Amino acid sequence: MSSIVKSIVDSYVAPYIAWYELLKDLSVEHWIAIIVGSFIFGIIIVNGNDSSHDLLLYGKNRPDKPKLFNSVDLLTRATNYFNKYNVPKSYFKHYYIFFTIYLLTIKTILLNYQIEFYPKMNEVFIKFYEDYCLKYELSDTNYVSLTFASYLLTIQSFRRLYENLFIVKFSKNQMNILHYAFGIVFYAVLGSISFISLLPYYINDYHVEIDFSNLDPFDYVTFGIFAFYSWDQYDNHIYLASLKKYTIPTQRFFEWTASAHYFDEIMIYSAVGKFFIGCEDITWIKVCFSLVWLLVVLNLSISAGQSYKFYQAKFKETFKTPYKIFPYVY
Repeated sequence: MSSIVKSIVDSYVAPYIAWYELLKDLSVEHWIAIIVGSFIFGIIIVNGNDSSHDLLLYGKNRPDKPKLFNSVDLLTRATNYFNKYNVPKSYFKHYYIFFTIYLLTIKTILLNYQIEFYPKMNEVFIKFYEDYCLKYELSDTNYVSLTFASYLLTIQSFRRLYENLFIVKFSKNQMNILHYAFGIVFYAVLGSISFISLLPYYINDYHVEIDFSNLDPFDYVTFGIFAFYSWDQYDNHIYLASLKKYTIPTQRFFEWTASAHYFDEIMIYSAVGKFFIGCEDITWIKVCFSLVWLLVVLNLSISAGQSYKFYQAKFKETFKTPYKIFPYVY
């Protein structure tokens, strides 16, 4: 009898043991890639499913009462459940409050290794470094690239925080609680990539003086792209805030694409990505940020498509903007 019970228990537990053996040796970068990859896969699945599509809608595109579907499949039942829980669209500002605080906290932790302000904190992150980061090769070129990437992310976070607090006029529309959670996790992952990539340099007291002599011509072009599209997005947000709610934007690049501010965002992350993806011999950073960039493109493209449909439905023949987000492409 005991052997039968043991056999039944073993057969039940075996799959979980197999999963544990598979996952226990995954590194931090593997988990980041899994999280971001899951987001990408989830967005594709949800966007292609009629019953769960409403989870992606927010603001002017989200109906006051999302449709509920009669079905026994798990995705539809989960959608019906989560569609009941929404937060104000104005909670978008929480993303940048969180992101800014997170980046400043990261910088404080990294600088702590130089001034030893709180030694016990050092011990925690030294243990983390020894467990997960010992294989990372340090180089002058990578330190410069990763430092510039962290600078650009910090500039982006402060600018977007300022815009959300003082420029953007949020409507009373809502977004789904899952969409809200998705944004928080996204910025946590993005900040973690920057933190983990720089941590070994600070622990090993490996520093390179940062000046313009460290840059190549393409770096100057990248900074120019970042500066131009940051200014353009800032100006576009001022322009959108000046419009009567949900009228057709037509200024400058909005003549070509209905979501010029989303295109700006993609170009900004493309510029940041140059410094992450340009790192030598650090495959995990390239893979993780490539997935982050793809997630940004996918998410904003879907949102742009939703906005385009809204303008078409509301303004019909008076809406003549030719593209959703990418001129001559989409």
